[in-house]
Amino acid sequence: MLQVAKKHGTQHIFVLYHFGVVSAGCDHIPSVSVALVHAYGGCSSMLNAHAFFDELTDPNLVVWNAYITGHASEGNYVVSLKMLKLLKLLRMVSLRPDELTYTSLLSSCSHSGLETDLECFLFMGKDKVTPDLRHYRTLVDMLGRAGDFKKAENLLQELPIQANSAIWLSLLGACRIHNNLLLGKQAFDNATVMSSFQIYMHKQGYSLNKPINMQNGSKIMLQALV
Repeated sequence: MLQVAKKHGTQHIFVLYHFGVVSAGCDHIPSVSVALVHAYGGCSSMLNAHAFFDELTDPNLVVWNAYITGHASEGNYVVSLKMLKLLKLLRMVSLRPDELTYTSLLSSCSHSGLETDLECFLFMGKDKVTPDLRHYRTLVDMLGRAGDFKKAENLLQELPIQANSAIWLSLLGACRIHNNLLLGKQAFDNATVMSSFQIYMHKQGYSLNKPINMQNGSKIMLQALV
């Protein structure tokens, strides 16, 4: 029922379910705590999520990620700064951020225009989190939104894994906003090629969630385009 309330964004109905959960003494069960925080985030009620989160005595990483993800959806400058503070607090309670933590952090910074994504990438190394395509996409998106196409191009050239269509489409969107026709054409062409490539990979049984190094990716792409 909590997931239904979150899906439809019906906060007043969700509050009634929350009252029932608290009355039953189930609000401190980890899985329920995650659902509560997620639901408040989905209803754009992070004040309630914050109040509930503060009441938890020992939230685990999953609950922390739900809380951070909720803030990420707000996507403004102040919230992004707060999320960076949450990252430090997370370490203070001896929890190590994972891939989902950084996906939410990078996404929030990207949409708020806060250019701290590179700083987050340095933190990822310290936390032994290997960046994947989602993280690179948000970084390209941030650079594109800021109009820093030189850094975006350099990043794409240095990627240790094959860029997918989502990354090129993010760049294409930024090129449209900033009227960068030359790079926009390149982004469009690459997005088109990668879309065909990903369809081919799916048909061949490759996992689209696993990174592909540049050398192997190029070989498979040639097969897809023949």
